[in-house]
Amino acid sequence: MTVIGAVDVEAERLWFDISANGTAYLATLIPFGPTGKENKLFRVDLEGGALEEVGDIAPPSGSSFLSGIAVAPPGLGGGVIEVPALSRFGIGLFALALCAAALRRSARRRGGAAS
Repeated sequence: MTVIGAVDVEAERLWFDISANGTAYLATLIPFGPTGKENKLFRVDLEGGALEEVGDIAPPSGSSFLSGIAVAPPGLGGGVIEVPALSRFGIGLFALALCAAALRRSARRRGGAAS
C-alpha cells in the first residue's frame, strides 16, 4: 500500500474502491449550507491523487443513505449493470422507464383477468 496524498475534498464521509482496470473511485457525503448534504462521485488519479468529479449519486434523504461503494468486476453476467452517475435528465428517464414497465404489467394483469 502506498500513500499518494491527502484527499482534497471537505466531506463528512468517504468511500473508495478501485476497478479491475485500475480506475479508482471515491464517493463522498458533502455538507453544504446550513442543513444540506449531497453525495458526489469522483474518479481518483492514482499517480498524483487529483480528483475528477463524475457527478451526483444516491441523493441522501431522511430514510436512505449511502453506506459504501463497490466497483463490480467485468464478466459477472446479467445480474450486474453499470450505473453511471445520473444527471437530473437521466434520473427522469429512468423514472419514466419504471412507470412504463409498471403500466405494461398492470395492463397485462387486467387483460388476463378478463379472459
